[in-house]
Amino acid sequence: MQKTGTDNEQRERLSSIKDGPWICEGRFALDQLNPKTDLAPVSSSSQVCKLEDLILVERDRLLDEKLRISLRDHRISPITLNSELKLRDSLDWALTYFQLLELALASGYIELSDEHRTEIRSSLLSVLWSKSVREFVSTYGYFSVLSLCERVGIKIEGQFIPIQKSKDEIGFATFLCAYREWISDKSIEEWLGFLDDYRFRGFGTKALLSFLNSGELPTGGNKIIEEHANKIAFGAYHSVTLLANLFSSINDDDAKFAYGLFFLYWLGKLFGQNVPGVVESAHDWSQDLAQKFGTSEIDEDGFETNLFLIDLQRVRDTFKYTVKRLEIVRTKYNQSC
Repeated sequence: MQKTGTDNEQRERLSSIKDGPWICEGRFALDQLNPKTDLAPVSSSSQVCKLEDLILVERDRLLDEKLRISLRDHRISPITLNSELKLRDSLDWALTYFQLLELALASGYIELSDEHRTEIRSSLLSVLWSKSVREFVSTYGYFSVLSLCERVGIKIEGQFIPIQKSKDEIGFATFLCAYREWISDKSIEEWLGFLDDYRFRGFGTKALLSFLNSGELPTGGNKIIEEHANKIAFGAYHSVTLLANLFSSINDDDAKFAYGLFFLYWLGKLFGQNVPGVVESAHDWSQDLAQKFGTSEIDEDGFETNLFLIDLQRVRDTFKYTVKRLEIVRTKYNQSC
């Protein structure tokens, strides 16, 4: 039977989400989490699934106890073992796929057919059967994963953050393109790596602060470290300009909130603002970046302007909007409980 154009388009769109580095990078975590408990009946069921009611086989219960250690809150107990870092990094990628699915569904980029619903439920259950993973999702603010669970009839512990359907298909396509560029840029990768723990390639916060504000490193002119400092600085620059271009193309408030949530962890790190349940940050790097890249230019009409500062303000505005709306949604959710 020949497929309609709409069917073919939906398959192509779904393939564009499945065809990404988040799939291969997340494979290790999926293999480690692969449950022995038979979840097929729950996956195909039309009934709401309460994850806390799942009856797990002994092997999975024991595995979950081990995962509780590996997936602990790093702000309470730092992660030092390479094996734990590898699992956590891979799980981040696996969860990224679910976030992209939710954003695609919320925007209308893909439709939730019965076939897709069963497939998504099965994929979610293969990871979220573990209470330790569910706590990881809640601890690090994977709001889109919580919303996706709600969308396909899975009840998960944590604060449900509804993302309304905005029907902004073009906006999602723009976002997906921008995100692919974001994760493929090596300088952005080094900037995010530095932000995540404030130490990288042999130097830390003090050294980068010195470089951004004075152009010099307190290391006596080590060329290798200076090259990495330059790469991190320009990674920060590129990340701001890329996000500014993305956010400037979004006019729908629901879409702005959804994409702001997606990048919220990194925005909190950039602007040095704590966001409960998402990120703790101690330093506002935007001020130092403004010092480094805040030189003025003369536009074609003879007016003095600074495109980076404009981009930085656009990103800051989206961050503030996202945090404010998140607080409102959380308050409404808590009042309804």
